[in-house]
Amino acid sequence: MSRFKTVIDKRGKAIRVEVLNPPAGTIVKPKWERRYVQVPWDWVKQLRKAKRLSTVHLAHEILYEHWLHGGRAFPLSNKKVSWLSRRTKWNGLTELEALDLVTIKRKPRRSPWITCRQAKI
Repeated sequence: MSRFKTVIDKRGKAIRVEVLNPPAGTIVKPKWERRYVQVPWDWVKQLRKAKRLSTVHLAHEILYEHWLHGGRAFPLSNKKVSWLSRRTKWNGLTELEALDLVTIKRKPRRSPWITCRQAKI
């Protein structure tokens, strides 16, 4: 299951190269992409009062997800914030709710649904 491809090197010479299919089960890394978040100034003022730096990082992730879902409520799974522990995620969500930046809809054994306040996209 191989095929040949003609490649021109930097000297202008044509070279015939055999292209091999990678073996089954190899993992191809996704291409790195840059993501940006616009933080409303009201959020900046409120986040200055946050006790934990992880709360600020979680707020940035929530703003990105808020933009991604078109301003609607969205579930915040542990996989989306895998760089945080579950306990840290809940501490951050509780703190963001106390700062009046998000509304959290809690269900037992389910991911919380987050609605951003004061964030216009």
